[in-house]
Amino acid sequence: MIEVDYDKLTSEFIGWRRNEHAIKLKNNPDAGRILHFVKGLHFSALLIYQIRIWLSGSGLKVDWGHIFHSTQGYCSRECDIIIHTGGINGRWNGQGGDHPIMDFKFVFSDHVKAVISCKAFVKPSNIDKTYCESIKKYTDNIWLFAEYCGPESHDAIRQEAQISQYQHFWCLYSMNQKGDINKYMIDWYDFHDAVMDLKGLFVNR
Repeated sequence: MIEVDYDKLTSEFIGWRRNEHAIKLKNNPDAGRILHFVKGLHFSALLIYQIRIWLSGSGLKVDWGHIFHSTQGYCSRECDIIIHTGGINGRWNGQGGDHPIMDFKFVFSDHVKAVISCKAFVKPSNIDKTYCESIKKYTDNIWLFAEYCGPESHDAIRQEAQISQYQHFWCLYSMNQKGDINKYMIDWYDFHDAVMDLKGLFVNR
């Protein structure tokens, strides 16, 4: 089942990356381009849906939002994914019926179990080293997950992520300029295990 989850998620992104029309638009200066924010949100949203399935029945929640400092009363930087025990201080637009445009949560810091920073593409030189410094005011359990990276850069990215104090780094696949793919199934297994370990942390908190 874990393999099916991986193939379903990865095939959607690879299909888009290899789409000839999308490539032409990317190389056309007169064409509108999909914002990096939207690409990242697409990736993080699909990860949220998957993590919710894995954590179903555990009592843990998974959302996009800010962490709200429980005693100081201020907010963190935006968090692509927050895994938490349900302490919500606020919610933007989530009450908009069955089809809200967004569902953005403000989660109390003492309810946070992990934060995942999501990137559509990552390389060793563009890891946000200030992100961990900022989020560590709220939680030490900060993970980095990328849709894809360049060939031969995976290990260097992981090393830089560790230096920047991310607890984990994972990537779905690497892709070169010709569109050749190298899948990182082992990362997906490790990611699944890290998520499932949070169940134990929640039960024994």
